[in-house]
Amino acid sequence: MTTIMGLDVSLVRTGVAVLSDGALIGTDVIQTDFKAARHARLGQLLRRVIVMVRQYCPHIVVMETSGAWQKLSRDSRVSVEALAEARGVVLAAIDWAMEHTCLNISVVERDCHEVRESICANRNASKQQVAENLRLRGYVLPVMRNGKVDYDVCDALACALAVWCEQRLLAMKEGEK
Repeated sequence: MTTIMGLDVSLVRTGVAVLSDGALIGTDVIQTDFKAARHARLGQLLRRVIVMVRQYCPHIVVMETSGAWQKLSRDSRVSVEALAEARGVVLAAIDWAMEHTCLNISVVERDCHEVRESICANRNASKQQVAENLRLRGYVLPVMRNGKVDYDVCDALACALAVWCEQRLLAMKEGEK
């Protein structure tokens, strides 16, 4: 049994989805206090990731990389720095959890276009198309309090599912040998 935790990391709102042998066993959102200082928000993210890793004991954690949007984006330097810091904190949290438990976690990163190609067979699929493909595969789409689809959690689920599919293909190829 392989447990994979997908993360769509952000300092504001990090989507989390956990698969166990392809079945969705948990979703969550780590939302930091927007009014708090950045160091406090990073601490909130760190602590929540540690709790979630200890709760689900994943074998693999998948993080979506920021990808080419950073090069093309008009986002401020502050936004790019906040994302980089959030990703660093998530990696530190995973490292801490491994050091203080008997977990051995592989951390992998996937570009959003690779994930979309894997899930939708379209590198440029929209968030809505990713969500629809997840629904067609039998996953119940996560919904926010306002009733709208939670695309942060969908992105995390897509990351986890893409790696789970990769693992399955590798296992099938190994079985053929």
